[in-house]
Amino acid sequence: MYKSHSSGEECTAAQLIAEILITRQEQKKKNIVPHKFWNLPKYKKRYIFTIIQANGLLKLYSGDAIIAALMANNWIAWANANALPQMIKKEEARIAKLKIDLESVTETVHKETKPMKVYGKQSMLSKLRDLDGKREKSEED
Repeated sequence: MYKSHSSGEECTAAQLIAEILITRQEQKKKNIVPHKFWNLPKYKKRYIFTIIQANGLLKLYSGDAIIAALMANNWIAWANANALPQMIKKEEARIAKLKIDLESVTETVHKETKPMKVYGKQSMLSKLRDLDGKREKSEED
């Protein structure tokens, strides 16, 4: 789920893409887009049509990549812009690289961590475990 720029509520990727595109189209016309503009008759048809276009893009690309491409390129105001597919592919590659980097860092952190040594007095339960011989070797180190 994504967060709407206009209302601050949760929305789908298609709704956010449509919101971004319609806002940019109106900004190019020097118009101010009202709060929750998609409920107004003036914008309703265009909003629904843009959501349909966005869903077509979402079948081909990830929502994160499309939104990142739109946010990185402020001049894009239409879902069928010719340059959009190349920009989305660049963003998908960048996101995939970030995920790989994050996974390698996470693996490194997990490999380097060791269990903590037990310090201080032993509890009564720990003393009983020691007597039974059920205490784990990792706690003894």
